[in-house]
Amino acid sequence: DLERSKQLILATPEKLETLCRNVRIRNKLITQTSLFLIDEIHMIAEERGAKLESLVTPFILRSSARFIAGSASIGNAEKLAEWFGNCRVIFSNYSIE
Repeated sequence: DLERSKQLILATPEKLETLCRNVRIRNKLITQTSLFLIDEIHMIAEERGAKLESLVTPFILRSSARFIAGSASIGNAEKLAEWFGNCRVIFSNYSIE
């Protein structure tokens, strides 16, 4: 129940979409989210990407949340950073050798 204070909401794009269908809950999430963590952000260029983009965009435009987006295989990080707005891109060449 989202009426109670939550410290963490962990959701797939599909679950977040279900939560955001209710306008009251969506607005509450947008105004009360302080950190938005997106794993595998490279999905934005794949089949499920349009859904992910449509879910995240209201948070980017209307929320004061901070965003962390991670990917092991993204090729257009600078373009993605433009979409997020004022942000830093941090690259790592970590290898398990």
